[in-house]
Amino acid sequence: MQLTIYGKQLDVGDALRGDIEEQWQAVVGKYFEKPTDGHVTMSKKGADIRAEMETVIKKLMPGDAFVRMDLANLPALMFRNISHGGINMIYRRADGNYRVGRSARIARWPSLG
Repeated sequence: MQLTIYGKQLDVGDALRGDIEEQWQAVVGKYFEKPTDGHVTMSKKGADIRAEMETVIKKLMPGDAFVRMDLANLPALMFRNISHGGINMIYRRADGNYRVGRSARIARWPSLG
């Protein structure tokens, strides 16, 4: 996986870069099966340090997304629905059932590919 890390008015040294790479795998690996690339922009706003992340979202049918999520034993999986092009999130509920949520607002963002 290709991970690009840069700072916005912030110096990203080797130690911070190493921490970001470790955390990236932990956070993104929870929700995405095999991310192909990512971009992290670190910026300082007031007393907060924020990170913005991008990743590629796979195009799948809901049934295929369910199978991928189940086989990888993931709690949730975000995907672009082939049927309508929108972004969907499938997740396992506390009662053991599954739910697919749709967000039309996110689907309009061109950066999600």
